[in-house]
Amino acid sequence: MRWSKLKQNIESKFAPSLKGRVELRLTAYRKAPDKECKASIVIDGESILNISNFVYWRESYYDGGGELGPDEATDTINVFSIDRFMAVLRDYLNLSMDEIVGSRDCLVKAIGMLDGRLGKRRLRTLDVQGETELVRRLWQLRCAAEGITPASEAATPLSGRIKTDAHSKRFKQEQAPPPDEVRASLLVLDNQTRRIRTLLHNLQLGQVALDEGETAVSRAIIETYHQTAGDTTFCQTLLFLSSRSALFDDSGCGRAAVEIARDHPSWRRDISRWQPRSKNSDKQLATLLRHLYADYEVPAFMDQAWKKANRQHQQWYKHIGAGKNIRTAEGIPVVLTKNMAHHFLRAPSHYEIEAAIRWAQIHALGGDQSLCDALLDTRLATDFNDDVFWQSVLRFFIRNPMLDTIWINPIVDYIWSEKYEDRIVFTARGVAENLGPAQANFTMQGRTVHALLRQVRNWHERLGRDNVSATIQWKKSAVPDFEFVEGSRESQNMRVFRVRELLSAKELSAEGKFLHHCVASYAGSCHRGLCTIWTLTVSDHEGEEKQLTIEVRTADLRIRQARGKYNRRPTPKEREIMQRWCDQSGVIMESYI
Repeated sequence: MRWSKLKQNIESKFAPSLKGRVELRLTAYRKAPDKECKASIVIDGESILNISNFVYWRESYYDGGGELGPDEATDTINVFSIDRFMAVLRDYLNLSMDEIVGSRDCLVKAIGMLDGRLGKRRLRTLDVQGETELVRRLWQLRCAAEGITPASEAATPLSGRIKTDAHSKRFKQEQAPPPDEVRASLLVLDNQTRRIRTLLHNLQLGQVALDEGETAVSRAIIETYHQTAGDTTFCQTLLFLSSRSALFDDSGCGRAAVEIARDHPSWRRDISRWQPRSKNSDKQLATLLRHLYADYEVPAFMDQAWKKANRQHQQWYKHIGAGKNIRTAEGIPVVLTKNMAHHFLRAPSHYEIEAAIRWAQIHALGGDQSLCDALLDTRLATDFNDDVFWQSVLRFFIRNPMLDTIWINPIVDYIWSEKYEDRIVFTARGVAENLGPAQANFTMQGRTVHALLRQVRNWHERLGRDNVSATIQWKKSAVPDFEFVEGSRESQNMRVFRVRELLSAKELSAEGKFLHHCVASYAGSCHRGLCTIWTLTVSDHEGEEKQLTIEVRTADLRIRQARGKYNRRPTPKEREIMQRWCDQSGVIMESYI
């Protein structure tokens, strides 16, 4: 039975009072050297039980190394592998409630505490004093959910995680935390820490090449390790953060942790004095950055400087954290007024740092949130070239607040094409000529909304029937195409998702006609190598259908925009497919996509 079906069958038996609060999870790390798997029981978002493939394994990081002997493992929960965990769940479906309550398998009995077939009367009279901590924990959870006062409750409330991948001696040590000066030697060594520790060890032995990282974080560790010549503090910081925090559970936060470890000479405080107060990786990163770099308040969106490894933006972060004005930071792409600098610090937390600069400009000029959000999908969110002209465009939008924001993106594309895009056409067989921009002196002076919208519509129509430049082609980029098969042959629900690069003006024109947008205007940029355009399609037994058009900026391999039919935003499923492509190809998807 597949995991998804097994999980559904087990969770369907949970008592109504627990629905939505308790979840079974199974994670497989297929790219890990030993094909690690981890199963867990999650209560209210917190994992209380972790079952790993490595339950017998112990590293010298604790107390001498070596494998656990049979006697050392007897005090742990008697589930020692993922295979055992799956077998127990499959057997559970065929057991009666009497067999479950009387079972000698602690996992069977623990799941039984959640089972709706276990009535309140029987639940109240159960004696769990001799049971494992897991059984008692779930018994108390169920009693609390049902509003039951147990007949014999001598045990104190239990909390925290149930340890399955360590022997009893270490488990007792973690129940009674040691003094701060020796706590570092007893940090929980989870699978993520093991992988990082193994990677660093192999790097020290010279067994890892620069291009061998399988994930963005591992590639960052390898690259930075070579750049710092194996700096000891860099390595120790990675082990410290992987043991104490959840930063490496998230790719972006893990990348930020590598940057923080690299930048240790700039720390304002000792990292060992930092204590995470949340299990959320983003919140942990926020408090860590402010502990290390900030004496003054830093806006939340600035944390992206570390996630994206942007060294200049990191300097801005430290500049603001030291209490200095963003106007005086080195490398700011535009001249900010005092009012703009004031608004910059109040940009929404989900904005990119460059978009926050636009936010500051627009609000200082009298614009509103809707205009800022509409501009997030345009090249103006990140491009500040010829900013004096583009501020005149911003003022035009602000003066016309009744303009539907759906037109913002097409208008910006039209202006960009007319003012900056070279027109490359074939004047004869095999002979191409660059005619330059159509309106290099384009200005906003004297323009009205109605006239501008008419010009945009005419431009779209011209793009749709202009075949003069349809023979323009360009070479494929180094970014690979992508294919993902969903479903199974047995279920007869297979679908094939593909992400493929478009390599000619003709393909761009066909894409734009089908999805009703103006991607054909990017032919010049693609030909000059400024960006690449990709199409996401899905195929089933009825054929192939276009879903999204994706623009990737060549300079930094970031997805700048992705649009479906009539410029709609990507669906969650389409975002999932794009993320899978990004994970495989090294392309980065912006948070606003």
